[in-house]
Amino acid sequence: MIFSLIKRRSLLMSDQDKNGKPQRPSSATPDISNTTPDTKKNKEPFYRRAWFWIVIVAVILFYLGNMKIDTPQPVKKTTTPPKTEKVYQPVKEDTRPKVSVIDFSAMTQDDINKWCQENKVHCTFKEEFSDSVPAGKYITQSTPADKQIREGDYISVSFSKGPKPTISQTNALIQAEKYASALHLSKQRIYDQLTSKYGEKFDAKDAQYAIDHLKVDWNANALITARKHQDNMHMSKARIYDQLVSKYGERFTASEAKYAVAHLQD
Repeated sequence: MIFSLIKRRSLLMSDQDKNGKPQRPSSATPDISNTTPDTKKNKEPFYRRAWFWIVIVAVILFYLGNMKIDTPQPVKKTTTPPKTEKVYQPVKEDTRPKVSVIDFSAMTQDDINKWCQENKVHCTFKEEFSDSVPAGKYITQSTPADKQIREGDYISVSFSKGPKPTISQTNALIQAEKYASALHLSKQRIYDQLTSKYGEKFDAKDAQYAIDHLKVDWNANALITARKHQDNMHMSKARIYDQLVSKYGERFTASEAKYAVAHLQD
């Protein structure tokens, strides 16, 4: 009796699993209470799916393909030239003779130029407008009087051109230069043409300004005019002279007319 009970209990214990739960006989009907039907499959997380990693790899490759990789530029080595010590040469003493500059204010340009040549000094002249100093008069010198310079040095001396001309005076001068160079008129004929009511109609002051500032060789103009009379009208020297000085003719001065007649054959 006792042995039969022990055997029966041992059989019951063998049917239990390690957790103490009874094992279901293999021939028993399977328990389907905890199983999922075939139509409901278990869903895996998206990061465990193959398509997710394919997309990730494609994005990384696209980014790497469009990324600019800066290539490091080689660093240029700059070489500092070796320092050279400056060698100081002693300044040579100027041995040229000294010249004491004089006051040029009361001298003409010719006198100043003569003094410069005698003292072996280079003199240059320039003109500038001045409302206070009359035309042709001294204004200033670059090296003041009583200062010592060396032979071969330069001195600049300024002379006045008079007040700055007005626009009308400038225009009158331009017209006068045309008459003098193109038609070779005398000084008086140019003035008459500038002021004539049938000519340029300039004011008398503007015309006189033009005459005063003309730089013309009047002897040369008289000679050119005399040769025209000789070649075109075949006049004698006496008739040419009269035509040159006549107030109804060319209106050259007597000295200009004499010069022209004396040089007709030159």
